[in-house]
Amino acid sequence: MAATDSAVEIEPEIETSAYGEEPDSAYDSEVASYTTSLASNVTNYKEEHGRRYHAFENAESAGYVYPNDEKETDRLDIMHKLTEVSLGGKLNLAPIPADAKRILDIGTGTGIWAIEAGDKYPQAEILGNDISPIQPKWHTRPGGWVEFIDLDLTWTSPDGSLEESHASKKFNNEFIRASREANIESCPGLYLEGWMKDAGFKDVKAEKFVWPVGTWPKDKHLKEVGAWNFLQIMEGLEGFTYALFTRNLGMSKAEVEVICANIRKEIKNPAMHAMFHLHVAYGQKPEA
Repeated sequence: MAATDSAVEIEPEIETSAYGEEPDSAYDSEVASYTTSLASNVTNYKEEHGRRYHAFENAESAGYVYPNDEKETDRLDIMHKLTEVSLGGKLNLAPIPADAKRILDIGTGTGIWAIEAGDKYPQAEILGNDISPIQPKWHTRPGGWVEFIDLDLTWTSPDGSLEESHASKKFNNEFIRASREANIESCPGLYLEGWMKDAGFKDVKAEKFVWPVGTWPKDKHLKEVGAWNFLQIMEGLEGFTYALFTRNLGMSKAEVEVICANIRKEIKNPAMHAMFHLHVAYGQKPEA
């Protein structure tokens, strides 16, 4: 943040503690106590069904019910690669100028997108933000570009090979139902374009990309996308379902594991051509 020439005034109504001007061991002790407490609040993760979840009290109310353990961070990195392959090797679709000064990555996950964006935009200050007790203020400048990327998690097939009787489709229907009961929109990709237009962005453009579940497509590019998608689903099934299905559908851990086993068996079958869609929408903030 740029400094200003004006002096910073101390709020007169804020009383200070009775410490002297010189370094004080009592003060050092108090600072250490507070910082230790804050660090504990952030890292005191919850363990549930053998998986680690965010410690923040607002995580579930904010619509995030997925783990944050090493297995999940591996999956998030796979998702990053999957998305990059899906977009033809691009980090973003919005025409961000090469000399961009500031870029915000909301929902940065492991930070891998922000790190690669730093290589692509070396002049930019890159800020990655995710679930945290402190949310920084950020305002897009007039003329600045905003890009949103998210999924429509409705599983379908181009040839009817995914039927309502399949365990995978039953799971998908239950996942969407449980998510909405938890006030989580599991298919936000469908609404990105409309949300951006409603928010007043101009020149909004939207694109949709197929994410096959597996390597069943003949197209070489889609086959690669499907391979990465297959991998992240196989890695993430329990993480997607443990908290959501046990908390919101009243299932036991054992019941969830049976569902996951049936899905794994089905998606290994090349005759089932399941897929869902990635949506990207981007636009500019109007000039003032």
